[in-house]
Amino acid sequence: MSIRSMSSRFLVSAFANTLRGGLSFIATVIIARSLGPQEFGEYAFLIGTFVGIMSLCDLGTSSAFQTFVSQKE
Repeated sequence: MSIRSMSSRFLVSAFANTLRGGLSFIATVIIARSLGPQEFGEYAFLIGTFVGIMSLCDLGTSSAFQTFVSQKE
């Protein structure tokens, strides 16, 4: 893999992550404004709880699988 290819992949990845973060922030602001403080707090608590439960149930198997698969060509 050439340096040019790696740098272009890095730039595309950085741009995509920045765009995704910006869109996520805008969506969160829109949802927070439309729900109000009480309902948005409950929503954020439920989302955080479910994300925590899902990560506890996952136990890192998805990243371990990706590591295992990436070892083969």
